[in-house]
Amino acid sequence: MLVLPLPILTALLGAAIAMLILRLDLGSRSATILFALLFALLSFSSLLVGLRFGYGMEQVILIQRTLPLLVGPLLYLGFAAFVIPKELFTRALLLHLGVAFAVIAVVLLSPRPIYALDWVITLSYMFYLVAHWRLWRKGPDYLIHAYFDVAQKVSNWMLRGMVLLLVILVIDTVIALDFMLNQGRNAKMLISIASIPFFVGLLGFIFVLPSLISAPRAKSDALLPSLFSLSTPRDSRKRLHLQCVGAMNWPRLATPLMAKRSCAAFPLGKSAAI
Repeated sequence: MLVLPLPILTALLGAAIAMLILRLDLGSRSATILFALLFALLSFSSLLVGLRFGYGMEQVILIQRTLPLLVGPLLYLGFAAFVIPKELFTRALLLHLGVAFAVIAVVLLSPRPIYALDWVITLSYMFYLVAHWRLWRKGPDYLIHAYFDVAQKVSNWMLRGMVLLLVILVIDTVIALDFMLNQGRNAKMLISIASIPFFVGLLGFIFVLPSLISAPRAKSDALLPSLFSLSTPRDSRKRLHLQCVGAMNWPRLATPLMAKRSCAAFPLGKSAAI
């Protein structure tokens, strides 16, 4: 009878979440794809952990140990896609993922084991914890690519993302210390214990996702150009301009920075004045 270790069950749940995330529409398609890739990565990593410690497949150890180097960049870039202007985001994507893949390539191609890999992974987690915190502290006003009504939710999920990174950092550090001090005698037990909260968390998240999957909503970038088109009557243009200015002081309609940016992009002008 085939018995599936908890990490493999966690991997199956993570794969289901990755597919559901692709249906999300929060304002940035790049963010949606990166979050789906993140959960697919976590799912694949959990699968390799289950194969290694559950079925003794030691040949997957090298790939399984290097995959954590991608967790921090994918999580950070997923949220940064809401903040960084689109013309600069590709450069950030290539920089962060390029460094991670370069380190992975060095580890995979090295003729001898790199024993400092655990420290490199730890530094990666710590670096992206700081980067994530700096991104989060800007506040929802800087989420220029997020829809108005989800900007605060995205900001809250950024905070949860930092907690996730911190938890993974602690778990990886404890397991690495066990290998260093006890030759990994307690690794299976530690992994099983760590898998329980992850499985419960993913199970809860998969029930939250349907409420996040909703019909597309208008962003300021897409909505306001049509509102301020030249075909709009002069009186209507003036009224819409006043509504736009008022939105800067009405957080339920728009965050102040996004409203200010949109109004500046579409000023009233002399032609619409009465």
